[in-house]
Amino acid sequence: YLIEGIRTGAADLDDDGAITVDELHEFASRKVQEESPAMNPQIIVLKQEGYQIRIANVSIGDPKVKYRKEVEAIVLENEGEIDELMDRPYLNELRKSLEIEPETAFAIELEVLEPIWQRNVKMGKYREMFSQAVKRRYPLSERDRQKLQRFQKVLGLRDEDALEMESLIIEAVGSASAVSTVEAENPLSLAENLSTSPVQQPAEDDLQSERGMDYTPLREMLKAGKWKEADKETTRVMCAVMGRQQEGRLSSEDAENFPCADLRTIDRLWVKYSNGKFGFSVQKQIYVETGNPLDGKYYEEKFERFGDRVGWRMKEQWISPSNVTFDISSLKGHLPSRAYRWVLFSRAETCGL
Repeated sequence: YLIEGIRTGAADLDDDGAITVDELHEFASRKVQEESPAMNPQIIVLKQEGYQIRIANVSIGDPKVKYRKEVEAIVLENEGEIDELMDRPYLNELRKSLEIEPETAFAIELEVLEPIWQRNVKMGKYREMFSQAVKRRYPLSERDRQKLQRFQKVLGLRDEDALEMESLIIEAVGSASAVSTVEAENPLSLAENLSTSPVQQPAEDDLQSERGMDYTPLREMLKAGKWKEADKETTRVMCAVMGRQQEGRLSSEDAENFPCADLRTIDRLWVKYSNGKFGFSVQKQIYVETGNPLDGKYYEEKFERFGDRVGWRMKEQWISPSNVTFDISSLKGHLPSRAYRWVLFSRAETCGL
């Protein structure tokens, strides 16, 4: 991030055409904390004047630097994202006024968002480790706790980040482990738990996976109607199936080759626990109804009609992730919310969804 601040000119925080030591430190510190919130970079100089040493010059008026700074400000204001409804029209007009090509603007946005994506990847890694630990033994032993804290520290995650993820996993998976303990200690209590707990019937769903993926957490989240958590879990498991944990998203090639057994399992769970309102097969049907052919190609106008039908577009603009409605009252096909591209619907047809 030190290099990035110099290379792009983004570390010239006061727009005076020069990057000083303190500006570079401030820029790099913010980027580091976006990726690893628990890290707290420090700077020590021997004399006060050391902060003002000039590191590099920046071309004043560079349109790419101006565009990047606007993107940085928006992402900071929105706590890590670009609002497609409220920010995208402004950025589009700004890009045109600065005479920046769309591909260049897109590359700048990707670089600005990169540390946030990296943080999400790290949170996914911690979530996976905690999930496996809870399924193996719950309550966790003191040794397990120490190992988790060690992993959390090396990932640069704060305690509150870890606790938020842990609470979701404990509710979804930990309660199932707790039932095993109840059964061993008091068989009579098990009957009561089976009649009241939604976690107690693991055999009722086919959780088949060609890659050995465990879909139990996803099932329990959907059972409990935790649509937002289930949406994030869907993204996580799909990336894990294709070995895309680092990227945190699928490519078109990944979608074309996604294992059918896993795609059917994820779809069945969404369809079942939403009473037929959500799921890939539901989305695929709407996709076809809005005139989109299942050939793996993108047709902008037709895909926009699909987005209008499922509530991914409002007032002719694509909504941002923060505007997704994680509720059963949302439009049919609204969830899962991640736009897994038109390619995935073609794959859904191949897999018989």
